[in-house]
Amino acid sequence: MNGLVRIWQVQRQTLLRSMRSNKGEIRALTFSADGTLLALASESRHVQVRRVSDGALLYTLHGHRQAMRSVAFTHDDRLIAASGEDGRINLWKVGEEYPARTIKDFMGIVNRIVFSPDDRLLASASWDGIVRLWRPGEGSIWKRLDEQQAPIADCAFSPDGNMLTTLTVNEEVLRVWNVYNGELLKSLSHLNALLAVAVSPRQDYLAAGTRDGRVLLWMWPPQSGEPDVTLAGHQAAVRCVAFAPTQEYLASGGDDAYVMLWKLSHSAARRLNLPRDSGAVNSLQFTADGNWLFAATQGGRIYCWDARDLWETAMLPIVPKVWAQFACSVEALVSAGTRSLLLGGTDSGRAYVWQVESNILLHELRQEMRALRSAAISSDGKHIALGSTEGRVHIWNIETGQRVRILEAPQGPIRSLAFSPDGRVLASVSGDGGLCLWQWENGVLLSTLTGHMGKVWQVVFSPDGKHLLSAGDDGTLRIWAPLV
Repeated sequence: MNGLVRIWQVQRQTLLRSMRSNKGEIRALTFSADGTLLALASESRHVQVRRVSDGALLYTLHGHRQAMRSVAFTHDDRLIAASGEDGRINLWKVGEEYPARTIKDFMGIVNRIVFSPDDRLLASASWDGIVRLWRPGEGSIWKRLDEQQAPIADCAFSPDGNMLTTLTVNEEVLRVWNVYNGELLKSLSHLNALLAVAVSPRQDYLAAGTRDGRVLLWMWPPQSGEPDVTLAGHQAAVRCVAFAPTQEYLASGGDDAYVMLWKLSHSAARRLNLPRDSGAVNSLQFTADGNWLFAATQGGRIYCWDARDLWETAMLPIVPKVWAQFACSVEALVSAGTRSLLLGGTDSGRAYVWQVESNILLHELRQEMRALRSAAISSDGKHIALGSTEGRVHIWNIETGQRVRILEAPQGPIRSLAFSPDGRVLASVSGDGGLCLWQWENGVLLSTLTGHMGKVWQVVFSPDGKHLLSAGDDGTLRIWAPLV
């Protein structure tokens, strides 16, 4: 993060030398084959080449327009290749600062590049799900391995150069290929927990966030269990997803402490950075008019962006405004369209209700509750539900600021809450997967839904109220109907 590089003697486990790059965070580094040079690829679009013996900066490589992701020497130390977030590969002759060749044939970030043992091929792994094998001397594609169905994070040649191993983002699928005929020799995969789920307001998309950092996207209604699109851009668990109500945008956030904004029609993305002390993004929420995007963070801040400008703004980074700041984590964030309300629940057990347009705090709810883990607002904006770690759901009247009912959940902390669109039914998730449907006005438990194997992290209603969706630790997204 601070540009510091340390060189160690492996056998003796001793530190030989430290050096610091003045180009920001180091994204990738590699030694030359003879061990005398070290190339450092940074977030500032440059590659520094340093002498290993004394750490001296010999020269800086130019040619990229965005942050770097990978750098490699040929085995004869004649060329350096680098790739980055601008979707290109640059090739430099060692000792020269400007590229001898630029390769551009990508859709999105090029995560990894690697030369074959004989340097006759260069493999690239990119976000568009295609591994390309290049002839570096010509800059032409020799072969494509395009059966990945997900963004590629890494690739590596076997020592004899006959096989290539590819790894999809966040280690979902490992594949082994025959380099010369493109045959897929072996494929290994695993399921991963689903932590977040959302249905678009127009009910044409379904999105889910995974523990391994992916966003899965289906057209609604989903035709199979396999997602139609996999979006990769996070480096850690995705804990929240939110659709913009007026445009084809999706926002996602999680443990890597930034927000990704996706343009669904193009599978394109923008990264919205937060201050480094913000911590994980626990919740995301667009206002019903689509004008604002809010993010609740583990560091105790609620950030907001003018959502009308997020994609059109040419210059990045887009600095968020601080809407509110607390001394503890903000665990839940929801809004109500009819009254332009925003509700935030904190780890201290307190909840806050704002009127968004005027930025006025309407209520601070302080009655005895343990830490909050979930919140919901009825569609008419008259009632809110707060879920606590003690396993209770507290129902409040927003107009009076008074608590009107307490629901006793069967087991454990309340992880997620959702009102049905007509406001008559409240869904709650607690403990190790208890999914309950309540007629909340009279405190009646209507039904308990079972089927998940393990914890359920989020529950939402479809916009038309005909379906209930739940995402869980067992890697399944369940769609329930009829509701009652």
